[in-house]
Amino acid sequence: MSSRPELQAPPEIFYNDSEARKYTSSSRIVEIQAKLSERAVELLALPNDGVPRLLLDIGCGSGLSGETLSEYGHQWIGLDISQSMLDVAVEREVEGDLLLSDMGQGLALRTGVIDGAISISAVQWLCNADKSCHNPRLRLKAFFGSLYRSLARGAKAVFQMYPESLAQRELILGFAMRAGFAGGVVVDYPHSSKSRKEYLVLTCGPPSVSTALPSAKGEDGESCSDDDDSSGDEEPMVSISDRHRPRKKLKVSKKGKDRQWLLKKKDQQRKKGNTVPPDTRVTMTDTTDDIAEEISFQSFEDDCRLLGSLLNDVLQREVGDQFIQTIERKRILAQSACNMRMAGIEDTAELLEKQLASEMSKMTLQEALTVARAFSHYLTIMGIAETHHRVRKARNAAHLSKSCDDIFNQLIQGGVSPEDLYNTVCKQEVEIVLTAHPTQINRRTLQFKHVRISQLLEYNDRPDLNHEDREMLIEDLAREITAIWQTDELRRQKPTPVDEARSGLHIVEQSLWKAVPHYLRRVSNALKKHTGRPLPLTCTPIKFGSWMGGDRDGNPNVTAKVTRDVSLLSRWMAIDFYIKEADSLRFELSMNRCNDKLSRLAHEILHKEKTSENWHESWNQPVHKSQLNQYSQEASALPTQLPDGLKLSSFPGSTSLASPSNSHSTLISTSGSFASGITQKKTMSESQIGQSNFQKLLEPSLPQFPGIAPYRIVLGNVKEKLMKTRRRLELLLEDHPCDHDSWDYYETPDQLLEPLLLCYESLQSCGSGVLADGRLADLIRRVATFGMVLMKLDLRQESGRHAETLDAITTYLDMGVYSEWDEDKKLEFLTRELKGKRPLVPHSIQVAPDVKEILDTFRVSAELGSDSLGAYVISMASNASDVLAVELLQKDARLAVSGELGRPCPGGTLRVVPLFETVKDLREAGSVIKKLLSIDWYREHIIKNHDGHQEVMVGYSDSGKDAGRFTAAWELYKAQEDVVAACNVFGIKVTLFHGRGGSIGRGGGPTYLAIQSQPPGSVMGTLRSTEQGEMVQAKFGLPQMAVRQLEIYTTAVLLATLRPPIPPREEKWRNLMEEISSISCENYRTTVYENPEFLAYFHEATPQAELGFLNIGSRPTRRKNSTGIGHLRAIPWVFAWTQTRFVLPAWLGVGAGLRGACDKGYTEDLRAMYREWPFFQSTMDLIEMVLGKADIPIAKHYDEVLVSENRRQLGKELQMELSRTEKYVLVVTGHEKPLENNRNLRRLIESRLPYLNPINMLQVEILRRLRCDDDNNELRDALLITINGIAAGMRNTG
Repeated sequence: MSSRPELQAPPEIFYNDSEARKYTSSSRIVEIQAKLSERAVELLALPNDGVPRLLLDIGCGSGLSGETLSEYGHQWIGLDISQSMLDVAVEREVEGDLLLSDMGQGLALRTGVIDGAISISAVQWLCNADKSCHNPRLRLKAFFGSLYRSLARGAKAVFQMYPESLAQRELILGFAMRAGFAGGVVVDYPHSSKSRKEYLVLTCGPPSVSTALPSAKGEDGESCSDDDDSSGDEEPMVSISDRHRPRKKLKVSKKGKDRQWLLKKKDQQRKKGNTVPPDTRVTMTDTTDDIAEEISFQSFEDDCRLLGSLLNDVLQREVGDQFIQTIERKRILAQSACNMRMAGIEDTAELLEKQLASEMSKMTLQEALTVARAFSHYLTIMGIAETHHRVRKARNAAHLSKSCDDIFNQLIQGGVSPEDLYNTVCKQEVEIVLTAHPTQINRRTLQFKHVRISQLLEYNDRPDLNHEDREMLIEDLAREITAIWQTDELRRQKPTPVDEARSGLHIVEQSLWKAVPHYLRRVSNALKKHTGRPLPLTCTPIKFGSWMGGDRDGNPNVTAKVTRDVSLLSRWMAIDFYIKEADSLRFELSMNRCNDKLSRLAHEILHKEKTSENWHESWNQPVHKSQLNQYSQEASALPTQLPDGLKLSSFPGSTSLASPSNSHSTLISTSGSFASGITQKKTMSESQIGQSNFQKLLEPSLPQFPGIAPYRIVLGNVKEKLMKTRRRLELLLEDHPCDHDSWDYYETPDQLLEPLLLCYESLQSCGSGVLADGRLADLIRRVATFGMVLMKLDLRQESGRHAETLDAITTYLDMGVYSEWDEDKKLEFLTRELKGKRPLVPHSIQVAPDVKEILDTFRVSAELGSDSLGAYVISMASNASDVLAVELLQKDARLAVSGELGRPCPGGTLRVVPLFETVKDLREAGSVIKKLLSIDWYREHIIKNHDGHQEVMVGYSDSGKDAGRFTAAWELYKAQEDVVAACNVFGIKVTLFHGRGGSIGRGGGPTYLAIQSQPPGSVMGTLRSTEQGEMVQAKFGLPQMAVRQLEIYTTAVLLATLRPPIPPREEKWRNLMEEISSISCENYRTTVYENPEFLAYFHEATPQAELGFLNIGSRPTRRKNSTGIGHLRAIPWVFAWTQTRFVLPAWLGVGAGLRGACDKGYTEDLRAMYREWPFFQSTMDLIEMVLGKADIPIAKHYDEVLVSENRRQLGKELQMELSRTEKYVLVVTGHEKPLENNRNLRRLIESRLPYLNPINMLQVEILRRLRCDDDNNELRDALLITINGIAAGMRNTG
């Protein structure tokens, strides 16, 4: 062993020029290298399917081993530490790509791109300390960790090695195991001192049948692997085979390695004469962040492998081994093609993609359906793991950026006084409005199972789990994945607006109910830390609104009755939640000590109950049926069930968020009518008659006066009134008369808060602040946030429908046709009527059904008032008269309802909010608001009824479809500036309402980035923003994610208020934006609206026509019966292009605009704008993000198979335009490739491609067949499943 090269000199010195020449001049060395390489390839066990793989040759030397890989038809990358060896390889013109690299420093390769690795006599070099800075353990850790990340799932690595001793072999094996590999050592000819060879065979991923060690070669052909006893006791078998290896608990220093520690270490290195990076915060932070990111990403990959392995097990049981091999072959083809493309080997990648497409086209319908389902579920579980990855990163971060603590500290350090910070936070008003836009593709039952898997992954992160716990965890995950596979992914009927509303309310139950108190505690604690004062108990910077059941724009299914029922349902659900919380509080607050005020109230309640005629019966006598009918589910003085938090769960890591007790959830869970749910609930109640004596055995006896528990008495009274409130709502939902005394139920949040705050003050005054700040404080904060309705409901209708209604009224009154009047005449008429005190619409008027529906809606809004409803949004608003028309119809309805009731309508008038959507309307927004506020009646109305606040909504979706993303972004920016300026002229405060979608093409993107790039002065402590479709679940589906999102909203608005974003530095920048926008808009509209072939190309190249079968929304995909782009809604427009991975709406026109500016010599100006102007930087970053997701080869495949030959040229031109757009965006940002500044996102996208690309190709084939057989329901189902899968892979839809 003393003659081994690694024991003589470092490799870069030993393998000098003369030694390098020996390796190619000696026929014996060449022969030995060839045999060792062939054996290594044999042990790789690559499938013999003719698919070339991208392999890594570690320690490739002069390329001898690489030649063997080429002979097998594979592509390869070789790396070596010796320049001399690589020079020889270059001279010999080997086929692989060569890298000069020290493997002990880690492999600088992308995640998951390598299909296999071999190494001949190299790995043992890492065990030597050839330099003073070398640490063998650290070098082995760096090498195996980076190799594990670079290998594809299930890929193998084979190392022929010469370990010096058993200890050295165990050292190498130990670090391979820690990196995550499975495998062991194969010893060929173990009894021969001359022919004996050792191969370390590793598999990337957990052990399974496929990772079993292959047989070794023996002198007589017998099996001689280390699994046998043939090697004797001298060489015991060493393998990695335990599926559930215990996780090593990381040691975390409480103090941490801070800046001072790093500076000290660097100074020590300088004194030793070593080269050290300069003392900049950036270099140190970047290095530590990179390490942390690698560790975090490895955990994500581990989760993906775990879930993928379990899904494979399910598929093996459900569809069999043979089909698993089919699925795996498709994945390997896609993975190899991706690897080749990333390595720049385009020709081979194209051949592999064609092979994949060819195999897809030969599949039977049943095979296609099963493959589609399998890949769709793979992408879904990867999405679940990705969401958990984000949660884990936030949880483990020592310093969480954009958190309240972080931003409050920045502001204080930046000169903001604690007083200003405190007042601004307390006055902040942010409202997140959840909408029913049809972009949530997953059924609710599947969403629930996905949440359950997320909870199990979180439980899996616990370091204290033993072997049995992990086995139970794996079994629970297997059950959930099995249930997902056996559940129909498709909605078989369209949801009703009420169904959509239930989904929105479900988010409150699923996460927001738990998240809101947690979020408010964070805000309060950070405020107290930085200002010395906590957040007031009833102050909440964020509230929630909803459009579900109120958005009737183009949706005839949303009627006045639907709006009324949804509003009452929301109230019912809020009261039901409060009943459970009150019951839990009564269980907790059992103490007797209280202040005088609470004591008096408790005695008053007891005295009132004692003197009532049924007091005795309610506590001591059986409940009669008549009493039960009169007072359904009367409250007892003490709780009859344990609090939710004390209930036993089926799994140690599971949580139950406000799970409905008894039959209270019937109203929510049933898919039938409200009345049927209540009937079922009443049947449950009546079945309990005669059981009261048994029930009394379960209830504590009523305490006597001398020793009363005052908090329980008061909270018992609260629960009783809540139950009467719930009963009243049930009667209203059934359209039954309701004669409850108004003192018997809660109408407003203030009425409910009064006794709760009294309990809180009493606990604080009696020294029980720790109790007051627990569950009671959480309930008070929930009431302050959710009120009595959980989410106030906005109404939305298109402006033309109001004009039609006024047409009917003015025609009936012989005043002419309203819509034919000019704007001045309309304003004069509307203002005159608004100043009057008589109703305009006579009771006897006969109108068309559409007009009657509008009048009924205003009547319902008058009956419910601002206590239940939020704003009335006018879509397609373009004039001041559009706003006054709604004000008049609202006033008239309130006068009529008030007259019938004999008292004022509940609550106040609704805020009327114009929505400016098209580019034309956005350009006129400022002048419309200025004209509106110049009307004395309207301005006084705003000051008197809406606290001097004017709300204006800007639409991102239709403006983007109208003019392209870049022009829309610039016009939105200017429109906000104009609206703010108009309001400032009249001293009116403005709240901007942002109608943002989920995708970039519809204004989506990171919340923080969006708010921080708004015009200065547009975010002054107030903001409203929509969250739509799949983004609701993505952002708020888990309590941890919801807390983080709420915090980001709070801090972003706070920063924009106290430190407004920077405006354009000079007028030249604005002029340049105008020029780019003009060119971009012209290019976009020329293609989309003026090219006569585009509409047909759009229908052929995308699955737009088939999206309607998804049943994901209650509204039609078009506003009017027209086939043109103009009347197509923005969601299917973006959705269709996202499916093909072309994502055209987000980038078309951008490249032309930037090219025009660069050609005129403005390149440096654009780069300065990107560096210094937040709005421009945000716009470019979002477009670059889209370019990172776009895929020209996939879009090209859609064209080649689905588009008519005479229109394919248009597709080629668009593909060239996408390439040009990428080129000029990178010129401006200074990046070499898209998402260079967001490596984490790029790696996440790349990890999905082996599953996403096959499902795209399968969708193309299914579309081809379906368009020849459009009545085939099975084909349609297969198509819809591919749509689900691609949506999961792209992580958004429309």
